[in-house]
Amino acid sequence: MAPKIARDSLPRLEDATHADLDADPFPDQAHADAAHARVPALLADGRRELEDALQRFDADELAAYTAYEIYARLFETDEIRQISAFFASPTGRKLTEQAPAIMVESRKPGAGDVMARHFDADELAAITAFWNSPVGRKMNQTAEQIREDMHAHFIERSEAALQAIARALATKAEAQASAATASN
Repeated sequence: MAPKIARDSLPRLEDATHADLDADPFPDQAHADAAHARVPALLADGRRELEDALQRFDADELAAYTAYEIYARLFETDEIRQISAFFASPTGRKLTEQAPAIMVESRKPGAGDVMARHFDADELAAITAFWNSPVGRKMNQTAEQIREDMHAHFIERSEAALQAIARALATKAEAQASAATASN
């Protein structure tokens, strides 16, 4: 998820870098303009730095905490127990483990019944029963909201790193602008 958050954060990073430059004193407007003009060229480095910073988060812990907060808001305690029981079962664990491969296969033309290639009849019955249960239907109905809320939480948690990287980019832009104007 770190690359997606970093990519989605580029406009925020650019805005924060420009805001940082706006707050800095420059000898004249030409120096300020030169520093602002260097920001787009520095964003690729900023994105890599942001990805690195996001990778340092304990992703599993953050995801679990985020999921807990979101599910607690959307589901009753008994519903969370049902969800946990299904995904803790052998079939639920297998579904979770194989979901990425199933998604890739299902997008191929003529994919056919991808699930039948990965699960036996009993597993398919358990999966179908879960997704047709009230809690399974509720999960389907809230899936997009859950993804959006989790993404928003990760964005929020990345704000401090983004601001630090914006400051570093602004400092680089200032130094490059000063060096360029000094050599002229």
